[in-house]
Amino acid sequence: MKLNPIYLAVVASMAAIPAHAQQDASQQLERVVVTGSNIKRIDAEGANPILAITREEISNSGKATLTEYLQSLSLDGQGSLPTGFGNGFAAGATAISLRGLGANATLVLLNGRRLAPYPRADDFQKMFADLSTIPLEAVERIEVLKDGASAIYGSDALAGVVNIILRRNFNGIVGKVEAGSSRYGDGNRTKAALTMGAGDLASDKWNGLLNIEVSKNDEIHYRDRNREYIGKGDVRPWGYDAFATQWTDGYQTGNTVRPTPAGIIRNPNTLAYQLVSPCTSAIPGAIQPGFDGDNGCSFDFGQFRSFQPKLQNLSIFARGSVALGDAWEAYAELSYGKNKTGFDVSLLTTPGTIIGPYGLRGYGTGINVPELTLAAEHPDNPFGTPVRFRYAFGEFGPQRRTNDSDISRIVAGVKGTAAGWDIDAGVMHSESKLDQVYTVLSTQGVMDAFHNPGSATFGYRMGANAGLNTAAQRASLLVNASSASKTTLDIVDAKASRELMTLPGGPMGLAIGTEYRKLKLVAPSLSGTEDGSVMASYNGFFGDEKTWAVYSELLAPVLKGVELTGAVRYDHYASFDSTTPKLAVKFTPMPQLVLRASYSEGFRAPNPAEASPQAQATFSSSGAHDPIRCPGGVLASGATQADCTGSAAGGISQGNPDLKPEKSKNTNFGFVAEPVKGMTFGADFWQIKKRDQIQTISFQEAFDRPDVVRSDNNLPGIPNSGSIIVAYAPFINAGSTTVSGVDVDASYRWTVAEVGRFKADLHWTRYRKWELVNDGVTHDYVGTHGNCDVSNCIGTPKDKANVAVTWETATFGLTGVLNWRSSIKNTAEKADDTCLSLGRLDGSESCAKLPSFYTLDLTGRWNITKSLQLYGSIQNVFDRVAPLDTVTYGGINYNPMDVSGAMGRYYSLGLKYQFK
Repeated sequence: MKLNPIYLAVVASMAAIPAHAQQDASQQLERVVVTGSNIKRIDAEGANPILAITREEISNSGKATLTEYLQSLSLDGQGSLPTGFGNGFAAGATAISLRGLGANATLVLLNGRRLAPYPRADDFQKMFADLSTIPLEAVERIEVLKDGASAIYGSDALAGVVNIILRRNFNGIVGKVEAGSSRYGDGNRTKAALTMGAGDLASDKWNGLLNIEVSKNDEIHYRDRNREYIGKGDVRPWGYDAFATQWTDGYQTGNTVRPTPAGIIRNPNTLAYQLVSPCTSAIPGAIQPGFDGDNGCSFDFGQFRSFQPKLQNLSIFARGSVALGDAWEAYAELSYGKNKTGFDVSLLTTPGTIIGPYGLRGYGTGINVPELTLAAEHPDNPFGTPVRFRYAFGEFGPQRRTNDSDISRIVAGVKGTAAGWDIDAGVMHSESKLDQVYTVLSTQGVMDAFHNPGSATFGYRMGANAGLNTAAQRASLLVNASSASKTTLDIVDAKASRELMTLPGGPMGLAIGTEYRKLKLVAPSLSGTEDGSVMASYNGFFGDEKTWAVYSELLAPVLKGVELTGAVRYDHYASFDSTTPKLAVKFTPMPQLVLRASYSEGFRAPNPAEASPQAQATFSSSGAHDPIRCPGGVLASGATQADCTGSAAGGISQGNPDLKPEKSKNTNFGFVAEPVKGMTFGADFWQIKKRDQIQTISFQEAFDRPDVVRSDNNLPGIPNSGSIIVAYAPFINAGSTTVSGVDVDASYRWTVAEVGRFKADLHWTRYRKWELVNDGVTHDYVGTHGNCDVSNCIGTPKDKANVAVTWETATFGLTGVLNWRSSIKNTAEKADDTCLSLGRLDGSESCAKLPSFYTLDLTGRWNITKSLQLYGSIQNVFDRVAPLDTVTYGGINYNPMDVSGAMGRYYSLGLKYQFK
């Protein structure tokens, strides 16, 4: 459907029609604006499918943060960002991904307006609003629009909208303190919140609210707990071939060798590798006993990584309103959030391959630079000639990464009525800052320590001899590389709505509006990566974006029980224009039944991480096989399992200024019924078709390109057949995606005399298809571990559901929440039977499914007095262990969707006091 901005003037011109003076009794009720519309209405159950979540529902879930709650919803899919993924580009931030289309396809609003995006894009592509700084205790409700909304909000609302609405009218003071700990006695969490409100806009002509929250979470290391296979690279005790897992490193088989804390060098005469130190338990992280066929010294990633990061959070929200006469008010909002996170990743290794504006430098094999070898004079070199070596610095412990983020947001505006119009206009300024510090290796320091006999720090010892190194030698190798990133978002907007006339079904409503946005992003790479002076690759981008828009919406109750809605929005960017329409119908044949349907078009503009010519990022690859060393997914003689999974290779994404916007078409039809008093049941059938999608070429396409960079460990008799080190994956507009399914929502409220009030809620999402079409080939990911190009190979379960049951009296309350997902096939897609999971040692069940998984959470409340409440929760009551998942790289041997099963049973207890 192609519309042009002239249509806006046509619709807006209808404002000249005088409003009908007569009003029926129902119109005396309060009219409100719901997410997905700009027109005030009495009935919140409109043509748009909205999941409305109250503050009580959030509290009764027992979830400690807004992120934890939203990511437990059945609507959330692959591409969301959990707290514990410390190895990602956007580590330390959190996000939700509706319909599994990625965090950049879900628009997050705070009180109906945008936030500045997090300064680091996930996978160096997906820009998003960080949820971790939004204060949970200030939330009044959340409205999740389960439909496209570009006609109302513009770019990014392809999959839907999450509108977090904070408290406004509140009088009193409420204080909360709580603490929590896991069954292992780790992951201790403390939190305190204070909410104060005063004034009444109607009687006092002003009101104000202040909320302050502070929290702290202790870091958890995999090595400090024993939860079966969770966090363990060696999965032989559970029947799997650990030699193939992505969570062990340091192995040597055939002519493939990896850095190890024992140190390993190559005999220049036989070209065979030998360890510098014996592979014993004295070597940090060494796996004992070793793997069959491993001539190196494999070590376990889990012995070094953080399971959950160290977190410190401060959130402040303030809001005030002042009446300006009887019809107008001025309002202002101020929010500030600060997050400090710290986590350990894995061992620093050398020599390696680094990439930056200077090109590619392969120090391990001599690509574009002289090969970094162990000098003949080095005390760990017995051969008297320079030799190839590989080393992982076990003595330093894991690489430490810290992220300190600050987000601030100021909103000021006025709203009121004039000449029959309800008007709201405001300005917003939002900033998101991120300071990162990573411990990395100095390139010159490594050269001096191992290759330069003339250096004062030469002769750095490896393996068991590392304790002989001096403090000066150790200090010469380590550098704290830093980066200061910032995004700034400025918005000026105005909108107005009114009733036009009375139609047979009620008053016709019109809304018009305009918006101007300016976004600026500065995301430099870590210091030293721009010139290669540190052994880390370059990841950075810079850019800005300006857009203005006009929009209009018309609500027409053409007949009693029949409501039509139309909306259109025109957005102007520097390189393109976009006109997006939406049409919806609501039919109420009887008071107990509502039928609804909608069609909309949407778009997502290329962001600076995708479109900036300077944008470049390196990333880990997974789910792809080397066409030479693992043709068709079959391991060639002399190759390793890493050649079949792509886990040892790196990828490079590159910005493309010629990108077009993504376009989408959304359809939705459903119903809501109330068969008996207190019970509602509804279903919405939805489909999203996205074309010209912005993506890097797939990992497999990158591996199949002729410009891959290979090592020199060639297969016997096959030149240029070494393991892939680097594969290039530029951003392109390619292919289309179709995602469809059904959402089922049901609730029942009832009361039993002298027992209490009961309520039960069900939210269930079933995917019918999640298809990607590239070059005429269709890939369907429903029920598999794909789409691995969205994020982490988390997968796309066919079904996800949440069931909550609550019992309440005036004194006590108890809620149980069941979270469930269906099983996942261990393949990349439906049509590909190539197994992504590890092979079993006995050859059986080589591609068993990842089993379905559920957890039960309980929360309880005791109102000791009218002012004092004691509350607590138990997450994962039955202490169920997450199924072993060897495919995703979002968690060590567990799927991030099952993080509660990786954490184990978790207890929390708190007190809430309301001051009178």
